[in-house]
Amino acid sequence: MIRRAGLALGGVLIVAAAFVLAARAGWFRPDDAELRVRYGLAQSRFITIGQQRLHVLEEGQGSPVILVHGSYASLRMWQAWVDVLKADHRVIRFDRPGMGLSGPSPGARYDGVAEAALIGALADHYRLPRFALVGTSSSGEGVAHYAARHPERVSALILANIAAGPITPAPPHFPAWFKATLVIDPLFKGWHLPLFWRGILEANFADPSKVTPDLVAEWTALNNRTQGWPR
Repeated sequence: MIRRAGLALGGVLIVAAAFVLAARAGWFRPDDAELRVRYGLAQSRFITIGQQRLHVLEEGQGSPVILVHGSYASLRMWQAWVDVLKADHRVIRFDRPGMGLSGPSPGARYDGVAEAALIGALADHYRLPRFALVGTSSSGEGVAHYAARHPERVSALILANIAAGPITPAPPHFPAWFKATLVIDPLFKGWHLPLFWRGILEANFADPSKVTPDLVAEWTALNNRTQGWPR
């Protein structure tokens, strides 16, 4: 009986080690072509701004507005906004470098200055002399930087849940299962379990019912595609 239990435990450890090694080797990293089919939208376009490959959408007619999403998210997070705004506005949204279906930053620069320059270049690409600009969470740095440097081009500005000063975060009150996930997460070398992304989402959504299996699968796939990219 003891021998069988030992053999079973040994088998479990071998499978677990094989899983970790496969994850570290990038075997579970999703294929970009498959992700474009799964998460691209009917209006999706892939353009190059300078050397930056971007996934962008343009919908509606009227006064222009550019929407910039937060960390780990994608342009898909704006869908409810776009459904309303496109009746009276020309709505442009894009996946930030290294997120969604966009490519990595060519110079591995993800700071506010670089992102502000990208916003300006995107506005030039679409020939927008003036436009409304919306940024949430970590995109607030680049959005605010652009608006401060180019007020003559910004017709309106919305900043939601951004860092406007030094941050002193309170200790996170994570559930035990998420704490355990965070302990083993570094083993996978940049690939993350679906449980990891569920924990991230649940820590940021006020309404837990919004964290659906489909949303967890989307965040897992779109964020795990960046495994091995320059950070």
